[in-house]
Amino acid sequence: MAGYSRTLIPVWSRASILQKYEHLDFALTYMVLGGGYTLGKSWACIGQNLAYRKSAYLDVGGFAKIAHLISGDDVNLMQLMRRKGHKIIFNFSSASFTHTHPVKSWKQLINQRSRWASNMKYQLSFNPEFFFILFSMACLYWGSIIMMFLNLKLGLAIFAYRILIEHLMISYSRKHFGVTARMLNFYPIWLLIQTFFLVFTMVLGQFGIFVWHGKRPPKGVYNATRSI
Repeated sequence: MAGYSRTLIPVWSRASILQKYEHLDFALTYMVLGGGYTLGKSWACIGQNLAYRKSAYLDVGGFAKIAHLISGDDVNLMQLMRRKGHKIIFNFSSASFTHTHPVKSWKQLINQRSRWASNMKYQLSFNPEFFFILFSMACLYWGSIIMMFLNLKLGLAIFAYRILIEHLMISYSRKHFGVTARMLNFYPIWLLIQTFFLVFTMVLGQFGIFVWHGKRPPKGVYNATRSI
C-alpha cells in the first residue's frame, strides 16, 4: 500500500519560494501517481508512507536483488512485488497522509531530486511504461521551448497544451491532496522553475551526481541493472 507524504508548512504565507515549490511539486507529482493507481497502474511510491505484507517481502527475496543500489529501495521493492503479481493500491484517505520536514536549501533539493531521478534507468527494466512517462515529460517540458526557436506558434501551442493538461489534472484531484486555491497562485512560479529543474536533475541523476547519507554512487553500479 502506497500513501501520500507532504512537506510540513504551518503557515503558507510565511513559507519561502523554495518551501512552496517543494510542497506544490510534491502534490502535483502525487496527483499524477494517484491518478495512475485509479487506473491500476502502480508507477511509484515513497518510503515516507509505505506498507507491505511480510509474505510479499519474503516472496521477492526482500532487498537482496536491489541491495547494490544506493537509492530507490522503496520504489524498486514495490516494482519487484508488482512483477511477482502482488496487488498494489494507494490509500487516498487524508487520515493516512504523513508529513516530512521541508529541505533547507536549493542544494539539498537538487541532490534529493537527482537521487530520485537516478532510478529512472531502472524503470526501463522494471516498468517500461513509467520510464516512457518520465521521458515524455522531459521531452514535453523542453520540446516546447526548443520548438519556439524553430516555430514560435507551434512551440507556444505545445506549451499551452502542457498547461491545459496540468490544470485539468489539478482541477479533478487537488482537493484529495489538500491543495488550496491560494497554493495554486504559486503555479506560475512553479511552472517556470520546474521546466528547467526537472530536466537538470534528470541529467544529474543519470550520471549519479548526488550524495545519500554521505555516500556517492559507486562507479559501475549503473551497469548492474541486468542482474535485477
